[in-house]
Amino acid sequence: VLALFLCIVQGLCVGNFMPKVKATEGSLVNRNTKDKKIDVYSEAAILIEKETGKILYEKNINEKMYPASTTKILTAIIAIENCDLNEQAIASKEAVRSVKTGYSTAAIQIGEAFTVEELLKVLMVHSANEAGYILAEGVSGSISAFAQLMNEKAKEIGCQNTHFKN
Repeated sequence: VLALFLCIVQGLCVGNFMPKVKATEGSLVNRNTKDKKIDVYSEAAILIEKETGKILYEKNINEKMYPASTTKILTAIIAIENCDLNEQAIASKEAVRSVKTGYSTAAIQIGEAFTVEELLKVLMVHSANEAGYILAEGVSGSISAFAQLMNEKAKEIGCQNTHFKN
């Protein structure tokens, strides 16, 4: 479910997730009035009716964009699939210092120990980037190896035109 959400939010998936039915670009038609339109603040969005696969709303669904914090959803899915929630992870120097200035952090210090569950909460609730890096190292040994695992998972769930580097 979260993986599908990731694909829908970012408009990154095609195939089974992206039926050929097309709505009006940048508009949502109210089913009752068939003429009431709304604007969505996001640069890109898609709303698909679950039962029929009909696209009810789309906006820039094929534009390449940085997925920002929605990558944390895929990070969490992979961590949950590969780790015990009570497993311990230690914050490495690389994980803590890999976060670019200005990005969200939880001020995790090098050498601090956390359970996977604690890191997932910090990752998903506080959007702490270093928590994602610590999880990545715990699952795959390195951030770059984890990015490759993310690419494999994205492909597995039907995402196309999706590529992670870190």
